[in-house]
Amino acid sequence: SGGISGLGFLSLADPFSTARTVSADGAVIAGSSHDAGGVMHAYRWSSGVFTALNTFSCSLCDPITEGYGVSGNGLVVVGSGAARSAGGALHVDPVRWPGGGTGISDLGNLTASTEIGEAFGAADTGTVIAGSHTSTAGRDAWYWTGSGLVVLPRLSAGTKVTAGAVAVSRDASTIVGYSNAGTLTLPGGTVVASDLQAVRWFGASFGTIQSLGPFPGAVNT
Repeated sequence: SGGISGLGFLSLADPFSTARTVSADGAVIAGSSHDAGGVMHAYRWSSGVFTALNTFSCSLCDPITEGYGVSGNGLVVVGSGAARSAGGALHVDPVRWPGGGTGISDLGNLTASTEIGEAFGAADTGTVIAGSHTSTAGRDAWYWTGSGLVVLPRLSAGTKVTAGAVAVSRDASTIVGYSNAGTLTLPGGTVVASDLQAVRWFGASFGTIQSLGPFPGAVNT
């Protein structure tokens, strides 16, 4: 009711921050902000305190992290963290920061030539997390309940997939996001995903996918 209020920055040397998610009672906000060197870090804001969340501590790990979602109770932030394999290849892993951001946990990866994944949504207590990740089919939506990423069903049975999960209901019964419903062959023979639609996943192990339908008169691409 008091109008717009800035939350702050990690550093005034490079003043940039964005808020992406809020807890159920509005007391906890999370997002990303630059440090003094311009490196992006996930943060958690609560009671006026702006706190950078942990990064991976391995010798080859990159300090870049992004905050995308927070559990309804505000205790678990989810997002992504950059790391490097033993061979030095950069990859981006979906992560969670439990306990109010006191630790960082890698949620795992799907099989893909380039590992890039993000966590976007969490249930009320953070026991169910969802996001998107590159895969051998293109990009898949996934969920996590404590042991690795599980691919969510797709609208299309084609070999090219573009899908992602962006939010989880507080009671952990429903995940929402998007999935392509078809594929398109371009001149030259390249097959790409097409007809992207808003969807929800529900039921046992989120095994049922339902298209929410396009806007009236929309042109599917």
